Amino acid sequence: MADNVQPPSYTIAPDEKVVPMMIYTNTGMARGEMITKQTIRVSTWFRSAGVYDFLHLHRAQYLVISGASSIQAHSLPDLFISSYQIIAAHIIPPGQEPLDYDASEPNRKMEAVSVYFSLFRCNAAIRMSASSNLGQYLSTAKEVFLTLYDSEITCPAVPNMGTVRSPMLLLRPSASTFSLRH
Repeated sequence: MADNVQPPSYTIAPDEKVVPMMIYTNTGMARGEMITKQTIRVSTWFRSAGVYDFLHLHRAQYLVISGASSIQAHSLPDLFISSYQIIAAHIIPPGQEPLDYDASEPNRKMEAVSVYFSLFRCNAAIRMSASSNLGQYLSTAKEVFLTLYDSEITCPAVPNMGTVRSPMLLLRPSASTFSLRH
């Protein structure tokens, strides 16, 4: 998506910050600026009970994808997306937050997976117990959103979209299909 050149249509309070976000739904993807409190870690916020019912993106670009032959791009000053429609979300690089785990934690492993959601494919890693496998992990994980790491997202229906990379991706597993990558 091309960069939106509109000037900001908002002001932020001293205890707020602007976070550039990418959000994926069943109908496409949105890119925009979300205003949150300074203390909120957006990369883990979706996994908490405090996430808003509607996420407000400022200076938004919304790409509606219903197949390779039907793509509509919209530039909007404001876009409100129901959190229940969100399948995946991440901070737009180069923006990022610290990883949400301790790499030295014992008895944990990263499992390489491919995940399919809506019209998108994501190659990433999922962190789980070293004694578990993907099937067990998915069957016992009860969170609404899981975190994937080192994700590479493509849209096979729109090959010229390229690859979107993100160190951390929040994903709704109930709207996704998983496969091991070897």
